[in-house]
Amino acid sequence: MQFGSALYRSEAQAIAYAVKYMDVNRPNASAGRHHVPLCGRSIYERRMATQLDDFFPAQWDDAPELHSVVSSDNPVENGVAIAPVRPDFSHITNADFIAAVVQQPPEGASAAVCSKPGDPSDGGWRAVPFDKLAEPLPVTANNYFNCASFRPGQDGFKARKENFAATHFIMLDDIGSKVPVDRLQEDDHGFEACETVVVHEPHPQQDQKKIAPHPLGKYSISDDIEALERQMVEQVPLLGNIALMGQATAIFAAPNTGKTLLTLRLLTDAIDKKSFDPKKVFYLNMDDNSKGLVEKVKIASEYGFEMLADGYKGFQSSDFRKAMEIMIENGTARGVAIVIDTLKKFTDTMDKGRSTDFSKVIRRFCLQGGTVIALGHTNKNPGANGKKVYAGTTDIVDDFDCAYILDTLKVQPEPGWKVVEFENIKRRGNVEETVAYRYRNEPGTRYDAMLLSVKEEDYSSLLQLKETAEIQSDMPVIVAIRDAIAEGINSKMKLIKAVSKAVALSERIVIGILEKYTGENPANHHWQFVVGARGAKTYALLGQDGEVVA
Repeated sequence: MQFGSALYRSEAQAIAYAVKYMDVNRPNASAGRHHVPLCGRSIYERRMATQLDDFFPAQWDDAPELHSVVSSDNPVENGVAIAPVRPDFSHITNADFIAAVVQQPPEGASAAVCSKPGDPSDGGWRAVPFDKLAEPLPVTANNYFNCASFRPGQDGFKARKENFAATHFIMLDDIGSKVPVDRLQEDDHGFEACETVVVHEPHPQQDQKKIAPHPLGKYSISDDIEALERQMVEQVPLLGNIALMGQATAIFAAPNTGKTLLTLRLLTDAIDKKSFDPKKVFYLNMDDNSKGLVEKVKIASEYGFEMLADGYKGFQSSDFRKAMEIMIENGTARGVAIVIDTLKKFTDTMDKGRSTDFSKVIRRFCLQGGTVIALGHTNKNPGANGKKVYAGTTDIVDDFDCAYILDTLKVQPEPGWKVVEFENIKRRGNVEETVAYRYRNEPGTRYDAMLLSVKEEDYSSLLQLKETAEIQSDMPVIVAIRDAIAEGINSKMKLIKAVSKAVALSERIVIGILEKYTGENPANHHWQFVVGARGAKTYALLGQDGEVVA
């Protein structure tokens, strides 16, 4: 039979040759080549190696050498190996092995490789073209390759009969258990040397005009599912249900709202739950004084995550970008979580070009299995709806997976406590739309005591606080409307203009409050819209009994 470029007297020698050049236990790390740790070791390969011991070493050493790949140093006397000493093949990579066995596949064809974790009998066997592998296969998986080469079909690269290109070798299984070794010897029942001819079946398109590849084809990742799955991380909560592993999350808040405090508390809660490896968490503290830095480093040390600070051990914000690029390039981003405190220290959020460039690096990092939480600031002035607005251009929010505004409730439950609310403004994945926390903020409270006091606010209590805050916020306008109606200004347009001028608010805000408190229930409403003589429509005040006040 023909195996690679050598002719063998028996299948036993062919098998010996195959095993001889398998790089059984060594992962591949040479630069510039796609290496496949093909024998890392599967159940099948361990069994095959055991069975082959029956004819080792004589047939092993009789296996012809492929000198372009390796030469044997086994001592031989009179053509017979004198000791079962395995040669050192540690420098032979799996890429070398496959190149030696599957020589010159037909045009457009490739050797087929499969990698499966766990029990190899579970699930299917997805083939991957050997020359398309982006990285070495894990040595902990069951790794195999096919004796034939295949061409891609309409539905991608599949090891199917209709995609078959050529057979390159024959592998025998169960030698020594189901098939006696003596059946393979050169006698009347064994194998004989034969003439071989290599025939390449013409490609269906060979006789047609050659079609140029699509210009976007080389960028396709449709055949890279397994590599993408290895990069992917499970989206477990990193900060409560606000930030998930594998995503980029931005949190914007005004100074002294508690964004750093809450981030540290939720991060340490997740570490207590063993949701991830704390040694892969890097907190970049770039916005703190010396006292605050010491307090936070003590927390990092206790919980086992890493804290970096501007100017310490030579670290600068520019080093962050370099480290990100290195992790993306060498594939070490997976499982790493980075907290940026604060965003303005790493990019100019007011500059669209710089924000876009920064976001692209973050996106690439997260696609490699990394996680980023960026803490930023809000503008001093609220938006048209009266709520906080994040500072900077829209690029950070547009390119990140999730974004929140953290704000202090206008009404607090009791002195010495602060209630703040995260409100989602962009989401991907199963994260909270809104969630509130409270913590102690009495003057003189130690930072560690504040950290321990953090707890999630009950949703019903949050609604009551927000309703109370809303009424208090509306009260100046309510009083102005009641005064105007009592003075006889009761038609809608005149009422709105008079109140808008009195409280120095827009007519739009006055209209909203006017309509909100119009009705017949004195528990929720302050006035009623009535139709008077000749169909005139006016507003009248409600009494405590719900009757219109004359």
